[in-house]
Amino acid sequence: MVKKSGFISDYRASEDGLDFSIFKPALLNILQTADTPLTVGVFGTWGSGKTTLLNMLKDELDNQKSPSLKTVWFTAWKYEQHDALWRAFMLRVVDSLHPRKADGTRYQPEDFKEDAEKAEREKLEHLGRLERSIYETVNWQDEGQWSLNTGELLKQGSKLPIWLAFHLTGLGSAAKDLGLNPDLAQLLEREVREHHLNQLNYMEQFAEEFQKAIQLVLGNDGRLVVFVDDLDRCLPEKAIEVLEAIKLFLDVPGTVFVLGMDREVVRRGIEAHYGALLKTSSEDEMPINGDVYLQKIIQIPFNLPPLDMKAREKFIQNLETDLPADYHLDEMTREAFARGMYPNPRQVKRALNVFFLLKQVAQEQEKRALIPKDFLAFPLLAKTVLIQSQWPELYKLWRQYPTLIQTLEDEYTRQPVSEDELLRGLNVEETPGEKVQPSAGNADREASLRPARRPAASGLMAPFLNDRQKYALLAELLRYPLEAGKGSQRARFGGLTRSEVQVYVGLVGAFEPDTVDGAPPPLQLSEDWARELESGDLAKIREVLAALKEREPDTQGPQHRMAQNHLVSLAQNSEFPPTSRANAADVADELGFAPQDVFDFVEIGTGLTRFSIGKYPVTNAQYARFLQPENFADRSLWEGFPKLAEPEENYKPIGNWGSQAWDWLQGQKKENGVLLPRYWQDARFGARRTNAPVVGISWYEANAYCRWLWTHWEKLEEGQRGLARPAQLRLPTEAEWIAAAGGDEKGRFAFGELGTPSQEISRYANTSESQINRTTPVWMYPQGASPREVMDLSGNVWEWLANYRDKDHDVLSLRGGSWNFNLGRARVSVRYNGNPHLRDYFIGFRILALPS
Repeated sequence: MVKKSGFISDYRASEDGLDFSIFKPALLNILQTADTPLTVGVFGTWGSGKTTLLNMLKDELDNQKSPSLKTVWFTAWKYEQHDALWRAFMLRVVDSLHPRKADGTRYQPEDFKEDAEKAEREKLEHLGRLERSIYETVNWQDEGQWSLNTGELLKQGSKLPIWLAFHLTGLGSAAKDLGLNPDLAQLLEREVREHHLNQLNYMEQFAEEFQKAIQLVLGNDGRLVVFVDDLDRCLPEKAIEVLEAIKLFLDVPGTVFVLGMDREVVRRGIEAHYGALLKTSSEDEMPINGDVYLQKIIQIPFNLPPLDMKAREKFIQNLETDLPADYHLDEMTREAFARGMYPNPRQVKRALNVFFLLKQVAQEQEKRALIPKDFLAFPLLAKTVLIQSQWPELYKLWRQYPTLIQTLEDEYTRQPVSEDELLRGLNVEETPGEKVQPSAGNADREASLRPARRPAASGLMAPFLNDRQKYALLAELLRYPLEAGKGSQRARFGGLTRSEVQVYVGLVGAFEPDTVDGAPPPLQLSEDWARELESGDLAKIREVLAALKEREPDTQGPQHRMAQNHLVSLAQNSEFPPTSRANAADVADELGFAPQDVFDFVEIGTGLTRFSIGKYPVTNAQYARFLQPENFADRSLWEGFPKLAEPEENYKPIGNWGSQAWDWLQGQKKENGVLLPRYWQDARFGARRTNAPVVGISWYEANAYCRWLWTHWEKLEEGQRGLARPAQLRLPTEAEWIAAAGGDEKGRFAFGELGTPSQEISRYANTSESQINRTTPVWMYPQGASPREVMDLSGNVWEWLANYRDKDHDVLSLRGGSWNFNLGRARVSVRYNGNPHLRDYFIGFRILALPS
């Protein structure tokens, strides 16, 4: 007995694996009861299941075995080589009406010789005449069209052929243009007119005789249902022949036509065909509109819905039921296919077949010790198959830069696709969190409330990050699973070495499409690695570092240190494009770079006004130290924050905030006893970006951190730098913050004034003009230091301040601007107002220390 194969045939399905049962009853009801004549269009892309659905409908009708109902099937492309496809179609329709013997052959009139069989004999004779008329009219039309006196015309030097010119311009002008004498023009006009009258008479006569044939065979209430499949596989002119045959000859009471096709393919074919025949003087004008043409032919259009993710997963499971057990997919591999597969049954089958074959190849390689045993993760193999088959342009780049997919994984996670991008094609990302109204009088208030626009990406990843509609499935595929470590198998490429990724790329390489032939070999690390880093292309930077790690496994080795230092210098180079600077800074951050003075305080003022302020905003790495359960259970860290009056009252202390922060904390959702910053798990803002400013924390949390830092001063890095425990640690007031920024006269920035701010700002600060679209490491802008060498006071994040702004004591001040606000908000004099519970991704803080 031959063992059953696990590979899947693309032949039309005999069972409903696509849930056609949902809409099949409605379609059957239309085919059986709707008024006729009627044409139904079943639209779907190639491989979407049109043929399967049409066959199911035909089988249902045939199973009724009704003498008044007849079906016929016509696969258009099989007859495409016929000189007149419409004739083959009409003959096939008429042939279906012929009564047949048990062996399938047709009855002939001579089979019915008795007088009692006269009706059957007349029926067959009528059908025979109808068939012969189809052949005769073809010959008659072909001869009639060219039966004009062509010899006489040629003698006169005319510009034949003139048939189309007569139709378009009229015989009078045609005769003049072609140099014909008036008598000959009149002769031609008479012949053309008579020919067309004969054509019209023939079409009407044939339609009458065809309707009579249906009544003779199926009865007065009989119904002939004609299924026409694969019109979209024919050349445009052939498809049009069938459509026009339906409309001109066969569109009579008692007929229903069901046309299965890709609407877009046929529409473009119609426009191309008629556009070539009927060119107008205007290049932009289309003489025939494909949609309007189809609307005249088809009364009921039905679009096959694409398979959504759940339907794709169910379809795969249905396919598995007919496969041997060792071909069944595990849950994560099946879901990877379902998430990233084009919603087309044929694509699903093809991808699964390639996967099954490559799985066997990989297993054989394991046996021969060519790859490590149990190395292969089937979800990753599934993803590789999909990337190669559905995004060949990406696969070509992947061959050259093996870590490219890992970088894309990271970027799709960091910049998830918004509903606006998918539904409307907008390149924006909705701003999460609460929308806070700026104080009245801010000129750019409306701009600050708009959603943050996603900047255009550049480099290798640009097409895949900029066109989110086109690559929505790719993003869904690479982001799966959303939870790191989900399941027993590896399902993300992140964490693999460069060589391990190349195993997957190499396996699928056996099925490379022509588009990837001749792709460059994978990057080889050489002495010009600095040039790749200087490209600012995140994918190229990561590729260099992956190649470097293979050469030098110790990430603290001299070559890694050299690369890190080079990235830092690039990130701080104001001549470098902002987005490239940010990419270099992020990778340097990941490599472990941190400025030696990140815990330092800068002394401001003298005498009674003397204080010290954090040189940088508090970073994620610094705040992470605070995230311990005991700190959120210690009430003393959350009560009695100093209450400072309005600026007009010189910030005088007027008591404290009591238990307001503690009460608020009790209502928050914690994880293992810890209240994490709102965006702590967000790849764009959270914990993994160690030297980016912490965001997504309320005014209460910022104050609790100050209290905690003061309590544990000697044990922490800040207190181990020789600075005695301050008398107090708190948030700065507006006056103190402005002093650290060097003053607010003339609307200056913390680093000074600019001649052309819109052109220069991106060299000094991270505002919306930079189009970085995220926070940046606090050390990235040395050019943006204030006169007192305090960093990041303009741009990056708004900073919580200590004092309130109104007499009700519930509106607090923030200053500094941020990455998603324009440069106007980064001026020292500009204030932003917020409620103490606000936790958004553009708000951070820094600490002020009062001397003992």
